[in-house]
Amino acid sequence: MKKIIILLIILCGCNKPIYEQVTVDEALKIINEPNTIILDVRESNEYNKGHLKNSINIPFDEIATRFQEEVTSYKDTAIVIYCQSGHRAMIAAETLANLGFKNIYTFGSIDDWEYEIVE
Repeated sequence: MKKIIILLIILCGCNKPIYEQVTVDEALKIINEPNTIILDVRESNEYNKGHLKNSINIPFDEIATRFQEEVTSYKDTAIVIYCQSGHRAMIAAETLANLGFKNIYTFGSIDDWEYEIVE
């Protein structure tokens, strides 16, 4: 019986997309690494009100098409994703993981960001 339970746990975990929820401070360290992609998945009107420096804006519902077309060669590059509340960032992270991207991180909400925001 224990072997069956362990097997079920392993099998259920295999289908789970891989991305990591990090703190704002951890996200800053990742962002400061060379070639990191900072992805804002809010709508453009939200992005225009303020965003992280050097971030690119692709609304979360366009991730599957636009992101893969624009940066498909960066599948092993670190990607830090955020949005307004954290929910859209989580969906975008899952989408990218399912598309084969690795090294995906989300700190959730721009409201939690304690560092520079640009307009």
